[in-house]
Amino acid sequence: MWKRALLYWWPLPVFNTANVLFREYFLEGPVGSFTANQLTVTAMVIFAFVYTWLVIVKMRPSGAFDALLYGAWWTVFTLVAQIGLNVALKGWSLNHFFHIFNFQNPPFWLVIYLCMLFTPLLMYFIRHKAIRI
Repeated sequence: MWKRALLYWWPLPVFNTANVLFREYFLEGPVGSFTANQLTVTAMVIFAFVYTWLVIVKMRPSGAFDALLYGAWWTVFTLVAQIGLNVALKGWSLNHFFHIFNFQNPPFWLVIYLCMLFTPLLMYFIRHKAIRI
């Protein structure tokens, strides 16, 4: 299952990378960092919903639990990729991550992880109902 989850997960970080580059180079100057972050997180969530709605049928979860497992795999892949890339490319330490990933004041990144976790399940229910009608 994890291989299929990985196969269908990779377009999400590709879009997110383009999204982050667009935010850093085009949005932050004119609208500010906070607003740019809100806009790009919103764009990422919309993309994740549309993309997952399109591919959930090809992922072939056998039920709601499998759809939730796909979401769990996507969340793990996203965490590993984000930590690995930021450590490798930006030289961030794990202490820096724990400072950024402060659960007492959760920023917008929490929306992305919740989206990764629950979008396959949500789209499974939407598509499953749509197929039965």
